[in-house]
Amino acid sequence: LEYPAKPAHWKAGLTLLSKISQQLGCEPMATAASAAAQNLNQPQAWFDLGYQAIEQNLHALAANALLQADDLKPRDVYIIPELCVALEHLMLNQLAVDKLKSCQEEPLLRYLLAFHQIMRGQLAEAEQIVSSPRPNPDVQLDFMFTCLERILARARVLDDLLITQPLRAWQ
Repeated sequence: LEYPAKPAHWKAGLTLLSKISQQLGCEPMATAASAAAQNLNQPQAWFDLGYQAIEQNLHALAANALLQADDLKPRDVYIIPELCVALEHLMLNQLAVDKLKSCQEEPLLRYLLAFHQIMRGQLAEAEQIVSSPRPNPDVQLDFMFTCLERILARARVLDDLLITQPLRAWQ
């Protein structure tokens, strides 16, 4: 079930994960894995598995499950943010950017797109999103966008250095 998973192994792998999780006393994961194994074409089953995998810090499994959910129910505003969490932990920021570019209507998804663009070094693209007006004021989102503004301000100061250095952990 490691990323990227082979779909041919899903049913057997998830059935085994369910049994192991049950033996370890992790009932929510056991239930989610069993439901996904039995409902391979149900996006909610994959979403629930992905969510439980994130809760257990199993980000590769989460990414696989949430990508499967996204394939079955593309551009869903509940699936995409969770998928981005898993992809962030796997440092698959470009895949997150690719997924988010097709669904920028939601302010949270615009924030996530800008964040992942920053992590990829796509600072000009992120700057456009961060500096654009947000239609519905939201205190939490405003705070999150302010954090991105600060990261971008630091990036501008360090512009020459960033051109020749990896971007990991500079922000």
